[in-house]
Amino acid sequence: GYGSLPSWLLNNPTANNDTLFIQVTPYTHPTATDSCEGIPFIYQIVVNPSPQVDLSAANDTICSGDASQVVTLSSATNNAIITWTAVDVPAGSVIGFTTNSGTTTIPSETLTNNGTVPVYVEYTVKITTLGGLCNGGTRKYYVVVNPTPKVTFNPATQTICSGSSTAAITISSTTPNTTISWTCTPPSGISGAQSSGTGSTIPAQTLVNSTSAPITVYYVAEAVTSVGLCPGKKDSAAVIVNPIPLAIANPISDTICSATSTNIALTSDVTGATFTWSSVLGDSISLVPTTGSGVTISQTLTNNGTDLDSVVYTITPRANNCDGLPIDVTVYVQPIPKVTFSAPNQVLCDSSTTSAITLSSTVSNVVYSWSLNANGITGFTTTSGAGTIPSETIYLPANST
Repeated sequence: GYGSLPSWLLNNPTANNDTLFIQVTPYTHPTATDSCEGIPFIYQIVVNPSPQVDLSAANDTICSGDASQVVTLSSATNNAIITWTAVDVPAGSVIGFTTNSGTTTIPSETLTNNGTVPVYVEYTVKITTLGGLCNGGTRKYYVVVNPTPKVTFNPATQTICSGSSTAAITISSTTPNTTISWTCTPPSGISGAQSSGTGSTIPAQTLVNSTSAPITVYYVAEAVTSVGLCPGKKDSAAVIVNPIPLAIANPISDTICSATSTNIALTSDVTGATFTWSSVLGDSISLVPTTGSGVTISQTLTNNGTDLDSVVYTITPRANNCDGLPIDVTVYVQPIPKVTFSAPNQVLCDSSTTSAITLSSTVSNVVYSWSLNANGITGFTTTSGAGTIPSETIYLPANST
């Protein structure tokens, strides 16, 4: 060209400085038709590159509480200056990252997401040539931090009696797109528990406690995110299975005399059991309370009849709001027998013979016994017996009037 050098838009496609060499030849024109060529010289234009930064790894996705990968930053441009800064999006959602500017390495960092949805850390990487003359392109690098999903139970705790069904337990998570699984390891003494399952419901189950103490069954659930497969914190729902109390009566059957008291002691295999009872009175038994409670049944029973009669007590144990099977205790009440003599009192003369006296009673199966107080009268051959009082010839003592 001729004249002054024009302005050029120069592009250096390489990674380092390059130079444009321009030869300039001066001319003079002494006349309109003459020209004189001067000495050529070289004009140089140094074109700095637009530096580019390279990242050693692609964007990262981690679970909350895990460490991110180390990323090395480099450039083919000699002596390039690389810097980076980091922010969490949304602000305040990630704990554990370095916000201060770094240089050639984005370090591994343990990042925590306490929320319920994925969040991320955005790293902005900038590069300039030495001296800051030319800025290169800006690169973005992202670390996505998936949450640790939490599970909640409804109901979280329930109490049942052995042999009863649990309520179905609903499992939920505030973290979207999670897969829920659960397991159960039944303690010794528990039967009927399902060992594992998936989904948002632990089905109703009939649990049996074969021991005499309450047992807690735990169902442990965990949610895993569908993106990143991040497992959440395990949590558990509890089912308390109370035992069915057994009533133990001592004695289980008894026979007493009329107008004496029962003494039935009640115990159970389950600590703290209480007892209620009801009774059915025989026709000849005097009226007494027919319901009661406590650990002892003590009642004075009277048989007004002439035959054996009974009272049947039905006893129901209860412990931890669970009723046990009722048991029956029968108390037989013997009537009080009355003796009837076959003859009235006798008045005799000395050396007379008494009449034999037969003993009888309206009560069946009576055993009789009698004894004699002679008060000095003689002639008796039998002074006691167990049946009829025999006829005897008796004599007044000497000097009696």
